[in-house]
Amino acid sequence: MLTGQETSTSRVKTLTALRESIAKWEARASGADESSAIPETCPLCVLFNNEQTPEASLCHGCPVFEAGHRWCEDTPYEDYTIARATKVASERRAAAQREVDFLKSLLPQERAR
Repeated sequence: MLTGQETSTSRVKTLTALRESIAKWEARASGADESSAIPETCPLCVLFNNEQTPEASLCHGCPVFEAGHRWCEDTPYEDYTIARATKVASERRAAAQREVDFLKSLLPQERAR
């Protein structure tokens, strides 16, 4: 969830990372990308949960964290991880689509509706 507290530059970086994350999840939902969802490949995690981030600040500023989900807990991300482990493609794609929908709900224009 993007708030009004970010600087203009950080807000642009956050919005860019959120849109890139949505694109990755859309590729997973379509079946074009069947990779695992790990922090090293998540644009939001790369920005907010990286080696330079102090332990106490991990995830702070991430729209998913700001919506109340540190480490993406209790989001469709967890369903995707489980479905990927069970190798059921239809469940994996459905969970990926739920993650797309969740991430889109964090976009400023989606929240305003």
